[in-house]
Amino acid sequence: MKTIALVMADLDRDALGAPCTLGADLAAGKPVLRCTLERVSRIADLAGIVLAGPAPHEGRLRELAGPVRLLAVLRTKESSSRRIMRSARAFGRYGWRGGLGGTTVFDETYDPAAAMEVLEQTGAEALLLVAGGAALLDVGWAEAMLKLLREGEGRQPLSFCQAPPGLAGLAIGATTLRGLVAGRQYPGRLLSYRPGGPVADAIHQGFNVPLPDALIATYRRFAADSPRGLWLCGQIVERAGADVDGAAACRIAQSLGAEPWPRELTIELTCRRPLEDDLRPPGDRPDLPVESLAGLLAGLDEPGDVNIMFGGAGDALLHPHWQAAAAAAVKVGVVGVTTYGTGLDDSTIAALLDSPVSIVQVNVDAVGEPAYAAFKRGGSAAQVWAAIERLFERGRAAGREDLMVVPAMLKTPQTLEEQDEFFERSLKTTGWGLFIEPSTAAGQWPDRAVVHMAPPRRSACRRLETRLTVLSDGTITACEEDIHAVRPLGKGSILEAWRAGALAGLRRLHEDRQWDQDALCGKCEEFHRA
Repeated sequence: MKTIALVMADLDRDALGAPCTLGADLAAGKPVLRCTLERVSRIADLAGIVLAGPAPHEGRLRELAGPVRLLAVLRTKESSSRRIMRSARAFGRYGWRGGLGGTTVFDETYDPAAAMEVLEQTGAEALLLVAGGAALLDVGWAEAMLKLLREGEGRQPLSFCQAPPGLAGLAIGATTLRGLVAGRQYPGRLLSYRPGGPVADAIHQGFNVPLPDALIATYRRFAADSPRGLWLCGQIVERAGADVDGAAACRIAQSLGAEPWPRELTIELTCRRPLEDDLRPPGDRPDLPVESLAGLLAGLDEPGDVNIMFGGAGDALLHPHWQAAAAAAVKVGVVGVTTYGTGLDDSTIAALLDSPVSIVQVNVDAVGEPAYAAFKRGGSAAQVWAAIERLFERGRAAGREDLMVVPAMLKTPQTLEEQDEFFERSLKTTGWGLFIEPSTAAGQWPDRAVVHMAPPRRSACRRLETRLTVLSDGTITACEEDIHAVRPLGKGSILEAWRAGALAGLRRLHEDRQWDQDALCGKCEEFHRA
């Protein structure tokens, strides 16, 4: 089976919009892209390598490739599908799958035009899709995928493994690729759950190269094409050398602790609500001054990949200057807002379509009126669903396919019987939906859960190493469970709070299994969530 490696590279931005570091040195003075190409060149049974990137970058790409032999350097164009993937994958970027619409890490490097050009020019029977930042790609795992695809002799569409992002590519047959292009689909559609045509999960089928669970559960992004990924890969190479394999890279990554920057921020713009809601704890704080965001977000433009969700106790769209807040936040990453949906009138929809907001989470929480009215006073389920449909349709009409409208439901005993209907309606309306497990905020709010999801054995909190929360009075807290700022981390700079002693001390408590010494952590059941 003639297989060509297609390596995608953009010297301006990574696949999800962060500043690109493909030209930065990673090992022995070699740039990231060359390290990737050298790894790919060691994969047995490849018929060659094609490098693809924007036309203005062609000369620099050839320079970075150095002595690595290439079949060609293709010129790519910016497409709407790439903008869509940036939004869809933003909040799932640290796992191989889990993005909106069933998107996977493989979809980040999927360029249908480039793939078809390689097939036509080379007569390839399969492609190995690789990200330009995959400088630690495991050669053995790649060879195992190609072997599976080859042995399938056309009976299986592709071959993959559940490696963390950056450690593996995707092997896919030419027939499958042509089918995806014809159907205007992406590889993730073959690896995700589809209610309209349910099949066994791809991870249980013969085209998945099995990996140990401990490696699969490494919640890191090993792509060295962004400042955060370059930091991680640099730490690994420093400890294990440039030839480190995927398993060793995962073990080292698991020992590193928190990254230099938070991954996600929940920023409460306001505590205002358009209705009374008994599902979520309210707040009694002033609106966040938009001008304070410059200080809060200072320094986070360096990684440029921080996910920011304007949420908290209130409806973000009720802040009088939410548009200015979104404009400030987009400088450091991807921006989302949470809303109850009752205020999605024509002017608000127009403002959203004209803003840099990528995600709109609508807390509808029900399908029918009885379930809606069980916890809410004001508005109606019908009103909110109509608003969701209107926002989605106008977004598509305006060319904002990258604006993800996400209906959300808090799972409660009262809505248990509506869950299937909610999910089906969400998929039909916007393509995706979100179930949220209720939290007691470490015992500060009534328990609304159907069942308790916390594992029977306690472990260190994963969120302490990935995210922070800012309340609308400017107080920074360790997580969204601290709804009354019982454990404030100060005001001013999020980056300073992230790196300061108070949070480091809390992390040490968890490392030492002494979480009961903290007033909130000892009662919290959300420690297992990423």
